[in-house]
Amino acid sequence: MRVIVVSARRVLSSHKLPYPGHELDKARRGKNNFEVLKGAIDKKIKGASPSGATKRAELSNHDLDILISGLNKLIEQVEAEYFNG
Repeated sequence: MRVIVVSARRVLSSHKLPYPGHELDKARRGKNNFEVLKGAIDKKIKGASPSGATKRAELSNHDLDILISGLNKLIEQVEAEYFNG
């Protein structure tokens, strides 16, 4: 989803972190800040599926509606985990 990419970039920008930097790669996996943050958002969304679906193709319309309506909250949670925790 494009909204996730834009949200990850917005979070990085609001915290004045460079997109290609490696400050968020605590595990030293060679990922840049964007990849780390977007991956964390993706994991949070995957874990929030009401039906427990783990693949995009398995999500029902009901799951998608709930995930989309709560997307901002999920992104805020990831932001708090990385920048306030």
